[in-house]
Amino acid sequence: MVLGVYNGKKFADNVSLKNETYTMIQRFDQRFTSIHQSTNCMELLKWDIKTAEGFQSAKDNGLFESVCDKCIADAIRIVEELIGE
Repeated sequence: MVLGVYNGKKFADNVSLKNETYTMIQRFDQRFTSIHQSTNCMELLKWDIKTAEGFQSAKDNGLFESVCDKCIADAIRIVEELIGE
């Protein structure tokens, strides 16, 4: 969403906006995956948090703080880098 909003202010025509946003999303995905090997929450947490057991296990092991916080910080840094390029 951030990249789309950013590009919406940068490009007047919809085609350029879409193309640049898609390119930035692909670059974001490549960079994030190179750090974390996945963009899938269940793979990152190594628990199926859609189940009560998986959610509780992830919570009990502090994964929302350790894994999610790191992923969010990395995502913010990557978006900042992409916008700065």
